Amino acid sequence: MVGCLPQEAVHVGDSLLADVNGALQAGLAGAFWVNRNNARPLPTGVQVAAVLSSVLELPSALRQLRMLPA
Repeated sequence: MVGCLPQEAVHVGDSLLADVNGALQAGLAGAFWVNRNNARPLPTGVQVAAVLSSVLELPSALRQLRMLPA
């Protein structure tokens, strides 16, 4: 619907199981986990592009992945 391939997209969510795991299984380029105030530890073995404390950190995180221009 958005006109891109799965590997050109990322997902942002606060549920490791529903958001992060689902995005990675769907073949997206990455998944960003929003862990407000670092309330929960990231389980060992979970591959996220970045852990964000707020969605306001997303533009910077995307730039680091080179998905947004500087």
